[in-house]
Amino acid sequence: VEVSQYRAVVGVKAALPALEAVGLNNWTYDVYASHSASTGDDSRQGISQERLDLSLNTSRIIGTGANTQIVCGNGNDGCVPVNLFAPNLYQLGGGEFTKAEADYLFVMREMNTKVAQTVANGFIAGDLFTLPWNEETVPLVLGAEFRRDRIATDANDIATQGGLHNYFTDGGADGARELKEYFTEME
Repeated sequence: VEVSQYRAVVGVKAALPALEAVGLNNWTYDVYASHSASTGDDSRQGISQERLDLSLNTSRIIGTGANTQIVCGNGNDGCVPVNLFAPNLYQLGGGEFTKAEADYLFVMREMNTKVAQTVANGFIAGDLFTLPWNEETVPLVLGAEFRRDRIATDANDIATQGGLHNYFTDGGADGARELKEYFTEME
């Protein structure tokens, strides 16, 4: 698995002293935007379930005597007979398929996933007015946020069809969503 990611953020925060002329004190604003994106690659080697099934289900002995052969498939599909009882598979420390068996059985499951998020947020805050009975200041915050999330997966046929032996089907995820939020707060 290999993942790369980046994030960029830019923002501005400042006071608004000009609003004091109309009786609004201590007003400020804060605005920012960010964008982040990542790309992940996942690749793993495994045994092709389809090829293993073809080899095991169609293996047969042809010929007699010195001309005896073990074959599988239809003769044109590249099938290699796999002997799951061969002594080379059961060795101390682990065995191995023959080169021909390994070349036939092992395939790569590959997925690439891209995720991106864009956010824009801003708010304005300050003192709205003073209560006449106790001189308490009433602050106000007004704001909004926009967010867009995206994901896209590119998977090979081995991944989307569940082609690895004892491994799941995974077509990944593709889609996007947008959220718009507005908020206010008073005390």
